[in-house]
Amino acid sequence: MKKGLKWVFLLALIGFVAACDTQTVKEKKPEIIELEKKIEEGKIFDQIQPMLQTFNENNYYQYEGSLVVDNGTEQLTKDYQGQENYQEGKLNSYYIQTQVKEGNQSTQFDFYGQKDKGYIRSDGTNWQTSDGERLPDLLVSYLNLMVEGEDQLDLSQEGQVKKEITDKDQLRLLPSHFDWPIAVEEGSIDSVSFTMNYDPKSFQIKKFELQAQVDTGGSSYQLNQIVQIKKAQVDAIPLDVDLNSQLQESVIDSDSLLEAFKKANLSKVYYTYGINFYHQMDESLDEAMVYVNYLASDNLLLAYGEVKDKKVEDLRLYTKDLMDDRFGKDLTAFSQKNYYDYFVNYFIEHFDDFKKVDEKEDQSEEDRPSYYSYRYFVEDNLEDINQIGEGLDLSFLEKPSPAIYGLDLMIDKVSGKLVSVIFWSATGQEEQVQTLYGIHFSQFNAFNPNNLVIKGAKADQSVSEEAEVTSSDAVE
Repeated sequence: MKKGLKWVFLLALIGFVAACDTQTVKEKKPEIIELEKKIEEGKIFDQIQPMLQTFNENNYYQYEGSLVVDNGTEQLTKDYQGQENYQEGKLNSYYIQTQVKEGNQSTQFDFYGQKDKGYIRSDGTNWQTSDGERLPDLLVSYLNLMVEGEDQLDLSQEGQVKKEITDKDQLRLLPSHFDWPIAVEEGSIDSVSFTMNYDPKSFQIKKFELQAQVDTGGSSYQLNQIVQIKKAQVDAIPLDVDLNSQLQESVIDSDSLLEAFKKANLSKVYYTYGINFYHQMDESLDEAMVYVNYLASDNLLLAYGEVKDKKVEDLRLYTKDLMDDRFGKDLTAFSQKNYYDYFVNYFIEHFDDFKKVDEKEDQSEEDRPSYYSYRYFVEDNLEDINQIGEGLDLSFLEKPSPAIYGLDLMIDKVSGKLVSVIFWSATGQEEQVQTLYGIHFSQFNAFNPNNLVIKGAKADQSVSEEAEVTSSDAVE
């Protein structure tokens, strides 16, 4: 049946049912309301069809975009330029350059994708294969917002399509489809305002805009995201990206390390990172992986899982009722403090208190470590180390007197980034240090925190269901 005839048929059916029904208009049967809704949706879809068709007719797009995240006191901005190629209506390749800025700090991330393969690099470093943990803002994500979900489109103004997104399922998944720097847990966002501008004559899409308010982490964030299409054409343009280009890396001279360290550790614009931490006592080792999302001074997300056989298991979202977990005190500390930012500033402020650890002279160049080690230590004064730890549970480091307590900071020789922080203790009878509290930082801005929200929520749900089954079995 042709589409036009289908709608005529539905209209006739409604007329027939209405004629047979003695109820008032306010008391329409549910099936009548549903039919009317489908008719209206069909009309609206017919109205946006020309824009979608025009979009599919072009195979190359060039655009500029920006995202502003503002909590009233601090503002993080993301500016980006992108190119996308399509083939037979499907995304074939893309190259997007993104710069994140807050205050006087900025960092750049580049994204490249070809068919089902993705790559990412930061601050001009070498390209790395991306496993999809962080994707750029693609044009198809905006189009999906328009056609998916239960909310109605507003086409009352020529050249513009509006939509107030309140559909819970769409709101839950929406943040993971965009490169947002803040975690949006379910219930922390009530609606998203979506606007698409187009040329009413050519039906060419000109601009997308998103606005949202996110209440999370004890703060309220205003998000305003705009992308403007600068060029659209039928013929695709090959994207000039050399994945094999290698950065000419050079080792930072230790005499100029402090200045390089200040430039490399951009704690304001590194809003997500991973923390691999462990407790080691002799042969015993407890290890976990924590993924955090900080913006300004707010902790927006903490997801964690135990590390076994070098794999992260049972990823869960942290909540305050996990204090009884064997990592509970550590998780509470990480949830309350941005330790990467803290140790970066501590090293800068107390640089003269640290002593560079000399490397072994008989080591070959290949065997030399890839990091500089800087050490601070005291005798018989665990309290001093505890104060530096600021909230970390270092009580297990305590040793019988006489003992030495220390703090080592490892800094990458090439990038200047803070890599690891290790608290340790030892006595004169020990041949080597075997009591350690280690923190290793990695994956700066390398993942979308909203992917972790979804993964963690699924894991927590499965744990909850398992607990219910166990409880039920116990009752029986």
